[in-house]
Amino acid sequence: EIYMPSTTTTSGNTHTVCGPVPYGDLSYYQIRYVVWVFMYENPQFFFVSNGFVKDSQYAYLICYPDFASGSARSSAKNAFFSRVTNIVNRANTGATPYDKLKIAHDIICNEVTYISGSPYNQSAYSAIVNGQSVCAGYAEAMMCVGNALGIPAITVTSDNHEWNEVYLEGNWYIVDATWDDDDPGISYGYFLKSYNTVKGYSAWSSENHTIEDLWNYFPCPACNLDWNAYSRANSVTMYRLYNPN
Repeated sequence: EIYMPSTTTTSGNTHTVCGPVPYGDLSYYQIRYVVWVFMYENPQFFFVSNGFVKDSQYAYLICYPDFASGSARSSAKNAFFSRVTNIVNRANTGATPYDKLKIAHDIICNEVTYISGSPYNQSAYSAIVNGQSVCAGYAEAMMCVGNALGIPAITVTSDNHEWNEVYLEGNWYIVDATWDDDDPGISYGYFLKSYNTVKGYSAWSSENHTIEDLWNYFPCPACNLDWNAYSRANSVTMYRLYNPN
């Protein structure tokens, strides 16, 4: 029932929404963080944007109006998962998990174009189906395909960017398909790298890959090593811990 879009009116504005979701004593900012993390880590709910509205008791996730009807959502779902299956099948031609992840990364870089203002660009649908997106679409597409391949993947955000962390052969690494997409061509400066490496490229790279505050409340793995033989043989998973100071 929560995921069946309906309409609600708050502050005089009518929205297509999923809900209601009771939020108890959570503050506005806590609700916002929960909604954002839910959307970042569940790209299969592509019909939901990253916004929400609330009244005195309930929060409602804002849906893209084009996916409001059941028939439109069903058609979009079929197109989305058909395309995911196609990418996964191609990636599974790789011999190892590394090969499969690299093929998936390359498909997304080759078949998605970065276009500001592209439709549904805060969802995986924009990248997977439309082939046009911004960093959110790239990252959520990469997460969706990675997990479908059996390679654990999450999305992480800074104040103005979104990318992935993936778990491969005992360690977590950064993968940023957006910044590897040279359009045309692919670079690998952000494929299976550590935070020290990507932050060392430039001040701009460091700023865009500095994790924002919301992840203090939802600790994500630390990516301390670049992909190489040493990191695979001497792996240990570490997590960022919340420091209220």
